[in-house]
This record gives sequence, structure tokens and C-alpha cells, in this order.
Amino acid sequence: MHPEMLGYVFVGQNPYHAVVDAGGNFTIKNVPAGTYAVAVWNPKLKAADQNVTVTAGAAAAVNFSIAR
Repeated sequence: MHPEMLGYVFVGQNPYHAVVDAGGNFTIKNVPAGTYAVAVWNPKLKAADQNVTVTAGAAAAVNFSIAR
């Protein structure tokens, strides 16, 4: 077995999730208005969770600083 053979299963509590693209960008559509904790998960990289407030009809943005 080598590291490329390792797999992960993510089980979330809601349908709101995303996978980043090659540029590190992501979009989560149809999120109801409210304040949410956004988290990054990677087996080797870490980032602090952040809160984001979503307003109806407006885009919200969050930026993460990823480190080992």
C-alpha cells in the first residue's frame, strides 16, 4: 500500500459543501441566509474555521490561509 491508495469518506450534517478547483476557489450554492461556520478539511493541511454571514440575494466570501 502507498499513499496514493488512501481514500477518505466525508459525512456531513447538511448538503452544503464544495471541492476546491485548481485555483483554490469554491462555490456553495443555495445557502439560506444566516451566519455559518466554514471549515477546510485536508489530511495534511490546516486552516482555522471562519464564520461567514450570508444575506439573501447577495454573494458572501471567505478566504483561508492554509498551512502545514
